[in-house]
Amino acid sequence: MAERKYEEIMAGDGDLTLWDIGDPAEAADAAVATYGPKASLAAASAAFTARYAGRDTDFRFWFTVFSELQRRNRAG
Repeated sequence: MAERKYEEIMAGDGDLTLWDIGDPAEAADAAVATYGPKASLAAASAAFTARYAGRDTDFRFWFTVFSELQRRNRAG
């Protein structure tokens, strides 16, 4: 996904999304630091909450975080 420039975001060119300000790998790190072994559950909960609230872009972000956490769990 292409990153938008700071100036575009500040100018109000569209909605600000988690993709604009966050990185899924960093969010996964933060989830592990906050929720420990339940980090995947927390990310899944955030994804479903966003999905049912109609925030599809946020859903995709949190689903990507969840997927990253699952990948890490399988790898190590």
